Parts: sequence; C-alpha cells; structure tokens
Amino acid sequence: MTLRALILALSVPLFWSVTAQAQHSIVALGLRSLEGDDAVALSLSQALRKAGDEVPDWFMGTQSVSLSQMVLVHGCDEVTTHCLTAIAKGLNVDHLIYGELKRDTPDIGHGFEAEIHLFGTQSATIEGRATRSFSAAEADEEGLARVATDLITQLNPQAAEDLPPMLTVESNVEGATVHLNGQHVGQVQSGSLQLRGLEPGMYKVQVGAVGYTTGSAMVELSAGAETLLELPLLPDDVLPTDSQYESDSYGGSSQEAAIPRWLPYGLYGVAVAATAGMVASWVVIDNVANDELYLDYRAAQSGVSDVCVEAKRGSNAGQERFDDAALDDIVSMCDRAGTFEVLQYIFGGVALASAAAGTVLLLMSLDEQQSLQQPQPETAATTPSLRIQPKFSARYGGLAATLSF
Repeated sequence: MTLRALILALSVPLFWSVTAQAQHSIVALGLRSLEGDDAVALSLSQALRKAGDEVPDWFMGTQSVSLSQMVLVHGCDEVTTHCLTAIAKGLNVDHLIYGELKRDTPDIGHGFEAEIHLFGTQSATIEGRATRSFSAAEADEEGLARVATDLITQLNPQAAEDLPPMLTVESNVEGATVHLNGQHVGQVQSGSLQLRGLEPGMYKVQVGAVGYTTGSAMVELSAGAETLLELPLLPDDVLPTDSQYESDSYGGSSQEAAIPRWLPYGLYGVAVAATAGMVASWVVIDNVANDELYLDYRAAQSGVSDVCVEAKRGSNAGQERFDDAALDDIVSMCDRAGTFEVLQYIFGGVALASAAAGTVLLLMSLDEQQSLQQPQPETAATTPSLRIQPKFSARYGGLAATLSF
C-alpha cells in the first residue's frame, strides 16, 4: 500500500466521524392514531420524514417504523424515558420524533390535531414539542406537506432559518400558466401550484390563460415561511374594477370584484316570488273572512271585538249549531288567517326591498361599465359622485347615500 493510499484510507473514516457528529441522526416514528385514522397518520408520518430531510443539519433515517411497533418490540408498558432511549439505541440514532394524531372536538368540526415530540438520547429529555390543527380538507398530499413543515419548524426553531420558502399560487382557471420574475415555473393543477426550493426575496408572480385577463402581484418570501397567494382571473369579456390584479402590496393582490350581471335580475326574481307569496297570503285571508261558518259565527257574536278569542274560549253564542267541532274549525281558520297575516307583511317587505336593491345595483352596474369604458386622463380632477347602497338588518331595511367630492 502506498503512502497516498494509506492517508486516504485513514481520512475517510475521520471525515465520516466529523460529519456524523455535526449532524443530528433522527428517526421519525409513525404517529399513533387515537380514533382509527391510520391512513392520515401514516401519510403525515411520511410527510414529517420528508420535511425533516430538508433541514441541512438533520440526518433523517430511512426506517419506516411506528411508535406502537417499537413499544411492542422493546416490551415497554408505557412510553417512558427508558423506553425511548432503548428505541433510539436500537435504531442507532441520537434523536427520535414521535407523537399522536387525534380528532378535534366536535364543536370545532371534523378535523385533526397532531402533536409530536423531539426526544434526545444524550439529554434523556423531550427537547421539543409541536402541535398543529388542520381540517379534513387539508389531509391530502399538499396539505399534509404544509402541516409537516409547520410541525418541524415548531419542533426546532433553528430549522426555520434553514428551510427554503414555499409559495402556493391559487387560481380559478385550470391549466393557467404561472410565471415567476418573468420565467415560466408551471401550471395551475387542481386549483393551485406549489413551488418549493425558492430563495428568500421579492418575486413578481403572474398568472395567465387564454381568454382571461392576466393576474399579477408582488410577494416577499422568507426562509422557512409558507406563503399563499390567490390570483383569480376574470374572462376578457367581464369588465374589471378600478383595483385590477396589479398590486405592489406585499403578500398578494387587492382585487375588488365587479357587480355580477346576474345579481340585479336575481333580486328582481326574489321580488316577484315574494309578491306572489304576498298575493297568496291575501287569498288565504280572504277565504277565511268569507267562509260561511266564520260569517255565521261572527254575526252571532255581535258586539264582540274579536270573535277568534271567543271561539278559543269555547263560547257558542247561545246557539247549539256552534258545537265543539264547529268551534274547532273556527279556531283553525283564525290561526291560519293570523299566520298568513304576518306572512303578507314579510313577503311585502322582501318584495319591496329586493326590487329596490335590484334597481340600485342595476344602475350602479350600468354606471360602472360606462365609467370604465370611457378612459380618464391621468391628471383629471376628482369629480363629485353619488353612491347609493342598500342596507338591511333583521329589524329594518333602507338605502344609504354617500356623496364624494
């Protein structure tokens, strides 16, 4: 063996030893599910291993074993410090990530909460703890990747400085192209595009598709942070509002949606339906008022202000023909008339408010389209304008007028 070969043979183990000491050897044990959501627990465990593998000073083991399996292998009755130390030594690592997945409380809704711990064999203590709640809709591959990144960041705050930024661009047009600082980076699939491995800094994001206006926004990405940017696109034949997609504010655009063309006519439809309900209420009330039995009973109860009260008391006005069955029919008619008397006012109010709101929105929409179709000079002075807006609550309805000058 030559001298050069001997030096090389001795340096390789030395380099490996130094590298191993600089890194933390970690195994992420599969999470335990308390309510039988084993598929979600398994997917989240895999996402945790991937997220931990992105931390430069972490050396993630490839073992895909769960905490439950290791507890059985080592014969532990409970998850104690001694048990965790034995598991770590058996896997030849100096740190373990373990935890559990449980469902949120019923009042919050169907969702999950993950809690994980970082155990160190040298300190024989829990060196970190992280929790994260997420909905059932987030239990897909992309959602669990975000959850895992959050948990790893909480578990080791130092990891946040090492993890690259992540940007998720959401849009309403499937297949829309996404450009980052003028470079094509992908297309929107299933409503979003997730970008990883980016450098921290400012980016200009553009989303475009044939037949749609282009959405654009400036966004700042920070190390270890996840940024969600929504850039919905409008068809070319829909006039945009004054605040279009272009925005210089950090974190996204400030798009203001135009008044939908169908909304005023939809309100007119509600007004027509409410008017029909009001007319139907009138018909029911009129049928009761002209019922032969009701008219006879009313004539027999001359001098009484409210014959319905007398009928409910069981008064037959001294006439045998108004027996219990007849009185029950009269009471039923009174109740029916009373119910529809209230409904006629409700229907009338809804019809009036819907018609007024539809008219106002239609006028506002026409005025908005005309103002957008006419280009305004950049130095034009602000002209006085009147804005009328409907306002409704449980007790009142009305119109609010705002004069700008």
